[in-house]
Amino acid sequence: MNAVKRISLRYLVPGGLVSLTAVLNWVSVAGVTLGTALLIVILSVFNGFFEVVQDLLLDQDPGLRIESAGGGPFQPSGELLGWLSEQEGVLGAYSLVEGRALIVNPDGENQLVRVRGVDPDEPSRMAPVEERLRFGRAALGVEAGAPGTVLTLNLVNRLGLKPGDRVAMLTAEGMRRTLTSFSAPGLQAFTLRGAMAGNALSMEETAVIH
Repeated sequence: MNAVKRISLRYLVPGGLVSLTAVLNWVSVAGVTLGTALLIVILSVFNGFFEVVQDLLLDQDPGLRIESAGGGPFQPSGELLGWLSEQEGVLGAYSLVEGRALIVNPDGENQLVRVRGVDPDEPSRMAPVEERLRFGRAALGVEAGAPGTVLTLNLVNRLGLKPGDRVAMLTAEGMRRTLTSFSAPGLQAFTLRGAMAGNALSMEETAVIH
């Protein structure tokens, strides 16, 4: 028998009466085994939790966002987007318009939402919306004289909407013009085409438009 195995068995399985040394050895082995098992479980849980949080954070937000240094609108050129897409580690690059607006249902109830303007012809932007769609369809084009929108499910339930209902949106700029010029608010009408699941890490409701 191997000398290492012989010595190990001598202290772990002693002959005759159980000695204090054997008991301490078994307690040490059990402690190391339990500690190692707990460490493996904890590391596995944290690795899985990190992936879940990462997926939630990057579900709608890009890994890298390029904005204007002055805080104004920034319109990237096709050459810039093409160059960014060719860089190592970059899966894709796209333009994004985002802001906040007041959405109003036919009964006059309103809710402040985050509005995302995406291009339906960009699969990378429409894929997350389609994956999170709970009912309806992810159609943002103009149909029956009105563009479409997809809202988060909680917002749809809160406003009592269903696919085909008309909603209106008023931006902050529209509110400013209404207050300064004493004119009727410039509302933009949209048709609800579908509802999608919201971000579990954010309580803010979202409206996706073209």
